[in-house]
Amino acid sequence: GNKGRHKRQRQRLEEFYDGEE
Repeated sequence: GNKGRHKRQRQRLEEFYDGEE
């Protein structure tokens, strides 16, 4: 999903980054 921003802070926010690179 593209709810987050980018995969820069791949910590807990990874749940938002479903496939957003």
